[in-house]
Amino acid sequence: MAAPASARDVVAIGNAIMDLVADVDDDFVARHGFERGRMILGSQPDALAVSAKLQAAHQVAGGSAANTAVGVAALGGTAAFLGRCADDPMGRAFRDSLEAAGVAHPIDFGPPDPPTGRSIILVSPDHERSMMTFPGAAATLARNHLTPAHVTDGATLFIEGYLFYAECTAQAALAAAAWGDAHGSTVALSLSDPNCVEHNREQLLDLVRSRIDLLFANEEEVTGLYRTRDFREAAAAAPAGRRLAMRSRGAPGPVLAQRRRAGCRADARRA
Repeated sequence: MAAPASARDVVAIGNAIMDLVADVDDDFVARHGFERGRMILGSQPDALAVSAKLQAAHQVAGGSAANTAVGVAALGGTAAFLGRCADDPMGRAFRDSLEAAGVAHPIDFGPPDPPTGRSIILVSPDHERSMMTFPGAAATLARNHLTPAHVTDGATLFIEGYLFYAECTAQAALAAAAWGDAHGSTVALSLSDPNCVEHNREQLLDLVRSRIDLLFANEEEVTGLYRTRDFREAAAAAPAGRRLAMRSRGAPGPVLAQRRRAGCRADARRA
């Protein structure tokens, strides 16, 4: 049965994060406790201390789900973002930037404290990204801030894996997935980061098995989820009929895979 018609192509739910992007050397990454190539969570004092040491950091509205929504709009699609900002200058700048990109942001502002979340993104000379994220107001997004209409407004629901770091936002994501699945939307999940998979594996695995149609992951993330040695084994472990997608491998290019039915080997091909 075809899904009911939706007003937008994609609704993305995730952390509303302002990105602070700076070019640094690898010594700076190590000296300030970052994990090269990964995302770590930082306290508000830690995030403020590191950002004060950055030279010429570029500020832009970000977060995995918001970036996805902006990308959809840039390609001519229609998109909305579900995430929570504080009612502060950074939060208003975040919403303004989404609206300028053509992305709707229907979730109301939260109070000024905690402040709008931010992510410090350190870019090494080889272009590797290492991140410290202070979620701030983003971590206060709760199920009661959402309605089924927010979710079913999109033909595809995109869920950011980072939401599973906090119980409050995890419950919001699970509710959204249930509403999208019941509506007949395509429900997509990004595993976001190897640390995210390591810390939230059981909850993410349950979600993938029950609700997810389309999974985005790099090799380290997806093999960590299924505790396998390589991507093909992970594809074979995926629920029958689900699409296990986008193994990101850098220069060799991504691989797409789908397990078509129970008992079949996974089909995989280079994109």
